[in-house]
Amino acid sequence: MGQKKKIIAVCGAQLYEEKEFSFLSRLHKAANKLGYVIMAFNLSLDPLKSEDEIMNEDFLIEMIGKFDCSALIIMSESIKTPELRKKIRDSVEGSGMPVFSIDRELDDCINIVSDYGDGFKDMVRHVIVH
Repeated sequence: MGQKKKIIAVCGAQLYEEKEFSFLSRLHKAANKLGYVIMAFNLSLDPLKSEDEIMNEDFLIEMIGKFDCSALIIMSESIKTPELRKKIRDSVEGSGMPVFSIDRELDDCINIVSDYGDGFKDMVRHVIVH
Protein backbone atom coordinates (compact mmCIF):
# COMPACT_ATOMS: atom_id res chain seq x y z
CA MET A 1 0.00 0.00 0.00
CA GLY A 2 1.13 3.54 -0.76
CA GLN A 3 2.01 5.97 1.94
CA LYS A 4 -0.85 8.21 3.13
CA LYS A 5 -0.54 11.71 1.63
CA LYS A 6 -0.58 14.74 3.88
CA ILE A 7 -3.33 17.33 3.45
CA ILE A 8 -3.12 21.10 3.16
CA ALA A 9 -6.56 22.68 3.60
CA VAL A 10 -7.32 25.89 1.70
CA CYS A 11 -10.41 27.88 2.57
CA GLY A 12 -11.74 30.83 0.62
CA ALA A 13 -14.63 32.21 -1.36
CA GLN A 14 -14.95 32.18 -5.13
CA LEU A 15 -11.90 29.95 -5.54
CA TYR A 16 -12.82 29.57 -9.21
CA GLU A 17 -11.89 33.24 -9.83
CA GLU A 18 -8.66 33.76 -11.78
CA LYS A 19 -6.41 34.98 -8.95
CA GLU A 20 -7.52 32.34 -6.46
CA PHE A 21 -7.52 29.52 -9.02
CA SER A 22 -4.01 30.46 -10.15
CA PHE A 23 -2.79 30.32 -6.55
CA LEU A 24 -4.44 26.93 -6.00
CA SER A 25 -2.96 25.52 -9.21
CA ARG A 26 0.56 26.59 -8.30
CA LEU A 27 0.15 25.38 -4.74
CA HIS A 28 -1.09 22.02 -6.01
CA LYS A 29 1.94 21.54 -8.27
CA ALA A 30 4.44 22.42 -5.52
CA ALA A 31 2.62 20.43 -2.82
CA ASN A 32 2.21 17.34 -5.01
CA LYS A 33 5.98 17.12 -5.52
CA LEU A 34 6.38 17.00 -1.73
CA GLY A 35 3.69 14.37 -1.14
CA TYR A 36 0.86 16.69 -0.14
CA VAL A 37 -2.65 17.02 -1.52
CA ILE A 38 -4.75 20.17 -1.48
CA MET A 39 -8.26 20.07 -0.06
CA ALA A 40 -10.13 23.22 -1.08
CA PHE A 41 -13.11 24.50 0.90
CA ASN A 42 -14.97 26.96 -1.33
CA LEU A 43 -17.42 29.08 0.64
CA SER A 44 -20.45 30.14 -1.37
CA LEU A 45 -20.45 33.69 -0.13
CA ASP A 46 -22.03 36.78 -1.52
CA PRO A 47 -20.62 39.77 0.39
CA LEU A 48 -24.07 41.38 0.38
CA LYS A 49 -25.76 38.54 2.28
CA SER A 50 -26.99 38.98 5.82
CA GLU A 51 -24.97 37.79 8.80
CA ASP A 52 -27.46 34.94 9.38
CA GLU A 53 -26.97 33.69 5.82
CA ILE A 54 -23.20 33.97 6.13
CA MET A 55 -23.28 31.84 9.27
CA ASN A 56 -24.91 29.05 7.23
CA GLU A 57 -21.34 28.31 6.15
CA ASP A 58 -20.72 26.90 9.66
CA PHE A 59 -21.08 23.28 8.54
CA LEU A 60 -18.35 23.61 5.91
CA ILE A 61 -16.08 25.50 8.30
CA GLU A 62 -16.53 22.83 10.98
CA MET A 63 -15.54 20.17 8.44
CA ILE A 64 -12.06 21.69 8.14
CA GLY A 65 -11.26 20.71 11.71
CA LYS A 66 -12.42 17.12 11.14
CA PHE A 67 -9.56 16.29 8.79
CA ASP A 68 -6.02 15.56 9.88
CA CYS A 69 -4.44 18.43 7.97
CA SER A 70 -0.83 19.55 8.05
CA ALA A 71 -1.74 23.21 7.50
CA LEU A 72 -4.63 25.56 6.80
CA ILE A 73 -4.40 28.41 4.31
CA ILE A 74 -7.10 31.06 4.52
CA MET A 75 -7.58 33.06 1.33
CA SER A 76 -8.48 36.05 3.48
CA GLU A 77 -8.86 38.59 0.69
CA SER A 78 -11.67 36.55 -0.84
CA ILE A 79 -13.57 36.39 2.46
CA LYS A 80 -14.91 39.89 3.07
CA THR A 81 -16.37 39.30 6.54
CA PRO A 82 -13.78 39.58 9.37
CA GLU A 83 -15.91 37.46 11.70
CA LEU A 84 -15.97 34.65 9.17
CA ARG A 85 -12.18 34.73 8.73
CA LYS A 86 -11.84 34.50 12.52
CA LYS A 87 -14.35 31.62 12.65
CA ILE A 88 -12.30 29.69 10.07
CA ARG A 89 -9.10 30.25 12.05
CA ASP A 90 -10.84 29.24 15.27
CA SER A 91 -12.11 26.00 13.70
CA VAL A 92 -8.64 24.47 14.10
CA GLU A 93 -7.66 26.19 17.34
CA GLY A 94 -5.81 23.90 19.71
CA SER A 95 -4.88 21.44 16.95
CA GLY A 96 -1.33 22.72 16.61
CA MET A 97 -1.96 23.12 12.89
CA PRO A 98 -0.17 26.13 11.36
CA VAL A 99 -2.65 28.61 9.88
CA PHE A 100 -1.64 30.99 7.09
CA SER A 101 -3.62 34.08 6.11
CA ILE A 102 -3.05 35.34 2.56
CA ASP A 103 -3.39 39.06 1.69
CA ARG A 104 -4.96 40.16 5.00
CA GLU A 105 -3.58 40.11 8.50
CA LEU A 106 -5.36 37.81 10.91
CA ASP A 107 -4.45 37.40 14.57
CA ASP A 108 -2.73 34.16 15.56
CA CYS A 109 -1.86 33.31 11.95
CA ILE A 110 1.23 33.36 9.81
CA ASN A 111 0.36 36.39 7.69
CA ILE A 112 1.51 36.64 4.08
CA VAL A 113 0.50 40.12 2.95
CA SER A 114 1.66 41.88 -0.20
CA ASP A 115 2.02 45.66 -0.12
CA TYR A 116 0.57 46.65 -3.47
CA GLY A 117 0.31 50.31 -2.45
CA ASP A 118 4.04 51.06 -2.52
CA GLY A 119 4.48 49.29 -5.86
CA PHE A 120 1.65 51.28 -7.42
CA LYS A 121 3.04 54.53 -5.99
CA ASP A 122 6.50 53.73 -7.43
CA MET A 123 5.00 52.93 -10.82
CA VAL A 124 3.06 56.20 -10.98
CA ARG A 125 6.14 58.15 -9.83
CA HIS A 126 8.22 56.50 -12.56
CA VAL A 127 5.68 57.33 -15.26
CA ILE A 128 5.48 60.98 -14.15
CA VAL A 129 9.24 61.51 -13.68
CA HIS A 130 10.50 59.56 -16.68
